[in-house]
Amino acid sequence: MLVYRYDIMSFAQLPTELLAQVLENVRGTGTRYSCLLVNRRFHAIMQPLLYRDLRIPFLSENRLVTLVRAVRRFPHMASHTRSLTMGADPYDPRRTTERLVGREDLSRLFPTLRKVQLYGMTFERSMMILFLGYCSRMPALEELEVQYPDLVPLQRQLPLLKKLTWSVTMDGKSPVLCTREGQAETHWIMGRFLVSLARCCPALESVALGAIGREAQWGITDRQHPEYTESTRGLVDIPPVPTLREFTWLAGEGVQVTNIFHNLAADLLEAHAPKLESVRWAFTTAQGSGNVFLKRLAEMVRLRSLSLHFTHNSFIEIYGMCMTSPSAKDVASEIEKWGAPALREVAMRWSVITDDCWEQVRLLRALHCASGLSRVGVTFGVPLVAAGPAAVAAGRNPDGGELQCWYYDEAKMTEFLSSLPPSIETLVVKFDGVHDILDCFETYEFRQQHDNPLPEWSEEYRAQVRELVSQRKSIPKALLFDRLPSLREVHISGYNLVD
Repeated sequence: MLVYRYDIMSFAQLPTELLAQVLENVRGTGTRYSCLLVNRRFHAIMQPLLYRDLRIPFLSENRLVTLVRAVRRFPHMASHTRSLTMGADPYDPRRTTERLVGREDLSRLFPTLRKVQLYGMTFERSMMILFLGYCSRMPALEELEVQYPDLVPLQRQLPLLKKLTWSVTMDGKSPVLCTREGQAETHWIMGRFLVSLARCCPALESVALGAIGREAQWGITDRQHPEYTESTRGLVDIPPVPTLREFTWLAGEGVQVTNIFHNLAADLLEAHAPKLESVRWAFTTAQGSGNVFLKRLAEMVRLRSLSLHFTHNSFIEIYGMCMTSPSAKDVASEIEKWGAPALREVAMRWSVITDDCWEQVRLLRALHCASGLSRVGVTFGVPLVAAGPAAVAAGRNPDGGELQCWYYDEAKMTEFLSSLPPSIETLVVKFDGVHDILDCFETYEFRQQHDNPLPEWSEEYRAQVRELVSQRKSIPKALLFDRLPSLREVHISGYNLVD
């Protein structure tokens, strides 16, 4: 007769490393704070976790005083902080965040920071230069994200910085940069900024430029006089950053970078295209946005990872703007000419899914030229309304129009899957019908105070989307595995694979 003995470990005997992993997954600031009060052991484990990622999106006067007092009184708290996010509230008449930056050296308050995010839409350039000076004194800083209307060249070394994200604005207020005479001034500014990256960031691996979202609408108001002279024309020769491997052109929430800075991507690609290994590109209506990428594609002989984000190629009216993406046929043609010699991974996103899959099929067939391609990911956003995309943006569904979506049409899905490159090993196809441009506009954090808020989506439209997304269908495994001998991993949202 076998007798099994079970030794029950008491909670006190639980290894500290295991308990730390459990507490690391606790969500909610209130719950995490409660863990501090359980006992001394919980307090010692949770305190570094609680202060590791410090987010202060809008510093009110009370928050400012509390933050500075707490860090000064308990300096060990700041030593736990690895990530700091601050946001300047554009509607704060006291400009509290600027006062904090102007009065407190962030490198002394938080000496172990590895990542800093600043939403400084209303900062003056002198304050931004001061902030960048603090960053240069942070000995462990590896990632910096700035949302600011203007381009401010780096002045001092950031020796460990590996990733820089700089979101500029849709500017319409500058008396200097927005004039025809200011084009030379603008090019000089962009040149100085890109030159400073090569000079000040010797370890820089990733650069993301463009517009992250609608908070990028704040204008450049403190450039009142030209700074460009004929004697400085040589400064726009842009040297390459030796370690740069990844470039991202941003158009978050469908917002394009300001027209005055539309050449920023072209200048950077001219110096770095042959050595880039990863590119993420969001197509917008900014002047030459799509052509800039396609023009340099043939030079990207080392490119291993490519991510493309398309808006619908018909018009989508938002705030009276009409947004359009470049022709999928043009993109596919350039990919075929390029040949994708080193390409291993492709991700594509369509903000709006229509009633036909010809765009996706055309691009997938073009990727057959990439013999080493192993992973393909495709994501779809909101469905098209039969009455037109403008009805989606306005939250209307006139005349009982129905949602147009080819995704659950079995014949079109079969055509889509039959177009996949034969070399792939991993396939991920997602359709949520919610999380994309239009939904991001709805969740914009300044929405309640914005001068021109978007209308709410109707409940009828939301209900139709939920019903569409929640359905499940089946596709035969043979459709994939008989054609794709290397396929190992498959996920298709809303579908089951059946024998």
